[in-house]
Amino acid sequence: MPPTFTERFEQIVGQLPGYEHRPQQVEMARLIARAIRDGKHALVEAGTGCGKTMAYLLPLLANHKKTIVCTGTIALQTQLMEKDLVFLSKALPFQLKFAIAKGRGNYLCLPKLLEAERSIPPGSADFQTVARLRELLRAGEWDGDVGNLPFSVPSRLWAEELASTHEECGGNKCAFYGECPYRRARRRWEDADVLVANHALYFMHLATGGAVLPKPDVVVFDEAHHIEEYARRSLAVEISRGSTRYLITRVERRLRALPRQLSEALVTADNRLVEWVDQRGWRSCRITDLGELPQIAEEFSLALAQLEQWIRHVDAGQFQLFGDTPEMARAEADAHREVLLQLTLGLRGRWRHFADLPTDGAWVHWLEADQRRQQFTILSSPLSVADALGDKLWNANPTVLTSATLAVANSFHYLCSRIGLPEELCYSAVLDSPFDYAQQAILYLPRSLPEPNDPTYNQAIAPLIETILRATDGRAFVLCTSHKSLNELHSLLADRLPFPCRSQQEMPRGALLEWFKSEEHPVLFATASFWEGVDVPGQNLSCVVIDRIPFTHPDDPVHQATVESLKADGRDWFTEYALPKAVLTLKQGFGRLIRTKRDRGLVAILDPRLTRRYYGRTILASLPPACRTNSLDPEELRRFLSENGAGE
Repeated sequence: MPPTFTERFEQIVGQLPGYEHRPQQVEMARLIARAIRDGKHALVEAGTGCGKTMAYLLPLLANHKKTIVCTGTIALQTQLMEKDLVFLSKALPFQLKFAIAKGRGNYLCLPKLLEAERSIPPGSADFQTVARLRELLRAGEWDGDVGNLPFSVPSRLWAEELASTHEECGGNKCAFYGECPYRRARRRWEDADVLVANHALYFMHLATGGAVLPKPDVVVFDEAHHIEEYARRSLAVEISRGSTRYLITRVERRLRALPRQLSEALVTADNRLVEWVDQRGWRSCRITDLGELPQIAEEFSLALAQLEQWIRHVDAGQFQLFGDTPEMARAEADAHREVLLQLTLGLRGRWRHFADLPTDGAWVHWLEADQRRQQFTILSSPLSVADALGDKLWNANPTVLTSATLAVANSFHYLCSRIGLPEELCYSAVLDSPFDYAQQAILYLPRSLPEPNDPTYNQAIAPLIETILRATDGRAFVLCTSHKSLNELHSLLADRLPFPCRSQQEMPRGALLEWFKSEEHPVLFATASFWEGVDVPGQNLSCVVIDRIPFTHPDDPVHQATVESLKADGRDWFTEYALPKAVLTLKQGFGRLIRTKRDRGLVAILDPRLTRRYYGRTILASLPPACRTNSLDPEELRRFLSENGAGE
């Protein structure tokens, strides 16, 4: 008899070191294989420890499907490239090619490198960095990917002077087209059976009509709870404080003399824009009263149209050229002209959007401002991505959507409604984690605390957090829903605790994670970036404290506009939107604790609304089935943590 699906599957994954049979993994693989066969989408919530990566990779590769795997975190990309795909390339009975796709801003632009060598002052630190890059290229020791450098390049220098951008790409008119690091990378992508990308890059690919990545047979969205956020970002229009200055700098470097009236028109419009931000007090906020913004946008649009015409018709002799022959000089002038036109037209197109801002409620506009740094960005985004994804994604390719946090009370309705995915086009499953949460985890829900909107709330929870952390000997994440709470709780507790404490604001994320893993009893106070994508197995992390239910802040522009839209339609904005969104975030935070079958620990959610409000039942029904308690006995907790080697 031929081997069964399970036997074929386990013949491969059984070669993994320490492999254990997991029914959830096999069930997920079966569902994905069936979806591929029937041309359906697969929608799977796979609890922590299910082994979802192998569960989606093997059915796709067994059917020889060219696959793009999109992830939300660098950690998962690294796992795929350095562990999972390396294993499969050895275990599968056929050759497997795989590659990682990065945004073009990660790659060096060779014309910009040449321009930087000519324009950056000799002897400066930036000039020395540029010279080192040139030497690495000449020696063949660097492929132009900033992530592969043996040293770090200042982010400002890379972004402003060296990085490849769509607007500044001369395409096949570029003298360096054949040597372009980005083009070479794209050729490797074309050859790959599995291409690992991030969500941002894939949705950029969709927004540009499929101009970035090779055409796949199947797209996998791992960490698919991020789809709506990244899709919205890809459709957003934004203009920053430096947009005009950047354009003028590029024009002045490549042309001998920019007419004074053109530069003055742009500077005048830019000054009016700064005044407009001044009138708003440099506050990050939603823009509902546009004021003079449409008129300012019209002024920019007119000035940029004049600049465009000048660039189009300026004599080739006005360009700064270094070609050795007249033919090379003409080609260089044509490439420069093309790049400057693309930059100008791109910026003008964005200003046209703000000149004609839609006011029907389908778009939301906001300002992000930093007065200390004198920087700001104006953004405009569609409120819903459902229609755009319905047209460009769900009708194009079979997809696999998976994460440990997709369902609310075992339902995918919230996710599907937000991203426009018809549930009838999906095979779906909610697969529990193989971990025994009832034995491995305690969920502590105190009842006697004040409401979170009470001004004394942080002062009230601080002593309780101290008691918890002393009982767990530190080894904890204190996850906060705002920077204000983070700062206040860290200030109240750091000097009182006999453990090494850090705030997320003290070090970069990667360095903080290394610090946490190297200390014996660490306590990390953190916000959103540590709620997910962080893996600390074992006794290093024995406690996760969550200060509040992570409802989106009411001042968030997209949240505000979404609530208004739902209210206008007579719908329940809280049950349909705010609550399920908070549930998925809370599940991510909870998921930091138990990462292996040997882990044990405590999750403390201090928000009393979990036990006082009707919606607490919905939230608790969505969390892993840990042993719940409303009281805390420090000695019992210590004994619990000491079992199976989790304690000291």
